[in-house]
Amino acid sequence: MRKIYILLLLLLCCHTAGCGREETSTGYYEILSERQDFYDVAANTDVRGNFLGMQFYQDEPVQLWALADPLDREKTDIYLYTMNGERKRIMKGLRADFLSSSYSGFLDRDGNLYCFSRLDRGFVVIKTNPEGRQLYRHEEEKDFILADICQLADGRIFLARQGTGSGMSAYVPAELDADTGSISDSTTFAYDASLNMGTGDSGLLCLNNQNIYRIDVDNGMRESIWTFCGTTYVFPESSSSQTLQLWDFRMDESGCPELLWGGRKGAGSFVETLQKAEAGADKEIIVVRGLYFDNWLLKMASLFNQENDDYYVALETCGSEGDMDDYTMKASIEVAAGKGPDIFVGNLLGEYAYGIAQKGGFVDLTPYLESSGIDEADYFPATFAKWRQGAGIYSILPSIALISYYMDGDVLGGNLNPDIDALVDALLSWQGNAVYMIPPGSMDGIDSRSVLEMLLQGSENIWGAVDWESGTCDFDGNLFARILETAKKYGGDSMHNFPGFLQWEYYNLYLYKDESVRKEEGLAAAGILFDDGCYPRIDPYHTYPLSVNINSAHKDGAWEFIRFLLGYEAQTTLSSQATYPSNKNVFDVLIAKEQAEGYGATTGLSDPEYLKRNGEYYLTDERIADLKETLENTRFLPTRTEPILNIIYEEAQAYFAGLKDIDEITTLIENRVQLYLDENR
Repeated sequence: MRKIYILLLLLLCCHTAGCGREETSTGYYEILSERQDFYDVAANTDVRGNFLGMQFYQDEPVQLWALADPLDREKTDIYLYTMNGERKRIMKGLRADFLSSSYSGFLDRDGNLYCFSRLDRGFVVIKTNPEGRQLYRHEEEKDFILADICQLADGRIFLARQGTGSGMSAYVPAELDADTGSISDSTTFAYDASLNMGTGDSGLLCLNNQNIYRIDVDNGMRESIWTFCGTTYVFPESSSSQTLQLWDFRMDESGCPELLWGGRKGAGSFVETLQKAEAGADKEIIVVRGLYFDNWLLKMASLFNQENDDYYVALETCGSEGDMDDYTMKASIEVAAGKGPDIFVGNLLGEYAYGIAQKGGFVDLTPYLESSGIDEADYFPATFAKWRQGAGIYSILPSIALISYYMDGDVLGGNLNPDIDALVDALLSWQGNAVYMIPPGSMDGIDSRSVLEMLLQGSENIWGAVDWESGTCDFDGNLFARILETAKKYGGDSMHNFPGFLQWEYYNLYLYKDESVRKEEGLAAAGILFDDGCYPRIDPYHTYPLSVNINSAHKDGAWEFIRFLLGYEAQTTLSSQATYPSNKNVFDVLIAKEQAEGYGATTGLSDPEYLKRNGEYYLTDERIADLKETLENTRFLPTRTEPILNIIYEEAQAYFAGLKDIDEITTLIENRVQLYLDENR
């Protein structure tokens, strides 16, 4: 073990923690963005037309339009529009089909036009040469949507296709046969929904919100050639009136990306050119590290850096290509060695976080709160709760997203607020076929281990089996055995096509079911059961606590950034309908504004009964009060039980697999947990 530990330390010394580091004087860079607006073609099109798409064509960004021939309604002309609004007719007298909004188009470098559309039972590709003569119309009995398309330097055309129906989430790279229009799936490289295809001189360029890659389509090798990771750059966002799409991108002669953005019918289009610049050379660097960062934190870090004259927040992250388990281990080793970032974000320390917290690895932020005049009473309790020890506050949660679960109360005999005993009794006695829960976007129920986790994770003493004060445990009880039976009975199986008991509640402002709705529909709160009842939990994937490293040499600067995140300016930018500000006063202001504007004003829907049938609800005073009370009671899962829960999950696998009975499993669990308690007493 000692050799392994030394090896990891050596690796750590050679490892660049943030994928945003460059060989500059500070070791960090930012991305500067310059935008050039595209002429708004849609606002000045006076004939019937169909926007086919945008792309870089012959070294300039263009919009591709099919416009009706004003003298012949049965014919269509194809036009290119440039940045300044100049247009050029490139084809004349094509079929009127292209005026249908179902068609999209793409020009290859020789000027051939490919138009794509879904059919009732398939997909069609139509190729037209530069003279306007149709070369072929190829139909395939494949039901999919064209998600992206790009032509390589060698002339080959690749596209990403997205399945429909149950396969909607699958993105598959494919190659288009330019001579026939047939589409064949490519098996050499992977593609996912976050990628966008771009124009490259060699290989295929693909981009997501962390990196730009060059992909060799013949062997699947992927090389990162540009990274957004470790910077505060955020992709342009959609406005309430339009949805922005990245239509195409390329690397210019200096190696900088040029991105072509546009909304529906190309409205609000622009070309964004990105450049790297050294960051924070004249400021004190505050290193903030996490497994990933959401757009809000990226934008707030950028705003802080613009406004603060003394400190610069430098971001470090694992990145999409990194090994998260390895990253968390290295972070914990750094802390043990007296090093590490200034601020830990979210689950950066993984399973090591509890031990580090217990050993005083985080700074007590209480004196900073007091000196800054921040009153706890102005914030929801979860804001300071993650690593709290008595009066000591060791983490800050700047925003709150929450989840809970409910089920049909009939399953529980009409009991809408069951405790753990009532829940497992009802589930064990229920006759029928079901799984415990089917996660959103999945076809299968969660497995038995996950069911067990949901039943156990809310208890501070794992339903009475652990006595922390005496340092003893007893897993021989009837309740624990029944919980194991329940988990085994309702673990998902892909061969089953059973319904799920639990429904997932995200607490979107207009969609969540408040208490009155749940009572009316007979829904039981049966998701995260804590020792004192059923309450929502903090969503770990959309919100994150921040803690200051006890080893930090920049504690004051770290606090300045956290204080900024808790301040009015940053809190009021939390406008998502599923993520709420931690500050109660800001919450009241934002909700009042949302209520005054009215859901009908922004959606065009005004019939309360219609909304209700579709699971949407107006922001009545009663709903707002219910939501605020819910936020008051939202909490983190217990942390000190995590090592014990991991022991339980590991040993329970043999029971779920039918290799050992409950008595054998509980004996093994009790022995291992007692050993853990003895070692950590």
